[in-house]
Amino acid sequence: MKVALIVRSTLFTTKGGDTVQVVQTAGHLRRYGVRADIRLANEPIDYNSYHLLHFFNLTRPADILAIASSTVKLFGFCTAGNSLKVSVNLAAAACAA
Repeated sequence: MKVALIVRSTLFTTKGGDTVQVVQTAGHLRRYGVRADIRLANEPIDYNSYHLLHFFNLTRPADILAIASSTVKLFGFCTAGNSLKVSVNLAAAACAA
């Protein structure tokens, strides 16, 4: 299972709570054997190489609109607090499909 954790383009230059959340989520998913790549919204991403696209920090919808409209991949969205639970559940669903 390969998951792209897509985050705002300034995640590592302007750190915040979402920085901690996405780094922790990626670490926990890796413990489950999931390849979790943290990808910035402004960088080129080969969406076809991922089973699941998980978007963080929905307060910046401009970062995800172009991506969401250009692919038919399974999506996960994190609004607050439950990112690991959501990611694990969606990863399990993608594996079963």
